[in-house]
Amino acid sequence: MLTRSFPTAMLLIIASTLQSCAIFSPQNLQPIKENSLRVSLEPQQGSAFKRVTATFTTTRSKGVVFRVVSDLAKTAQWLPEVSSMTPLKIYNNNHFLLRTVLNSPWPYRSRELITCVHTTFKPERIIIDIKSCSNDYVIDDQYVRVKQLSSRWTITQVNSKEVEIQYQAWLDPQGYVPAFFFNNELKNSSTRSFQLLRKIIEETDLSD
Repeated sequence: MLTRSFPTAMLLIIASTLQSCAIFSPQNLQPIKENSLRVSLEPQQGSAFKRVTATFTTTRSKGVVFRVVSDLAKTAQWLPEVSSMTPLKIYNNNHFLLRTVLNSPWPYRSRELITCVHTTFKPERIIIDIKSCSNDYVIDDQYVRVKQLSSRWTITQVNSKEVEIQYQAWLDPQGYVPAFFFNNELKNSSTRSFQLLRKIIEETDLSD
């Protein structure tokens, strides 16, 4: 049901960067085996803001992983900055226009994202592509509109027991966010968010 469940990949990179004032409880995070979670930053051509890539594996099914990363009810558990998510136009079951509002800590204004979300289902892989569609919705002056972003989830069955989750994303956060601050915070905060996400995946069942 699109009103309750839809991909949220575009949230991670901006929310994780702006959540440096948020409180995380390390004792609630499950220990991660060496090399099971890899987070890296790469330069983005033509931008001072870097691109993030995160990869980890799980023994949970592709269906469980997709359910978690596309479930609005679970999003706040690993991205508490989410204020609202509203589908604006549904083109078909796998393609829609989404409006997302993220709370930001002082002194930053809340961010508004207008994105086109497209999901492709293949026997061995689920791909969620997200791109900015800022011009498809009127600007609300009380928010900072994020106009440049692109991201992708790739959920792959790598063998009979393991599923690999890869996330790639880049955006310009707008609103005078210093690139050095953005880049310095991005890797650590993204790692924390993916630790929380992985914990939820491990604890979720399709029958829930």
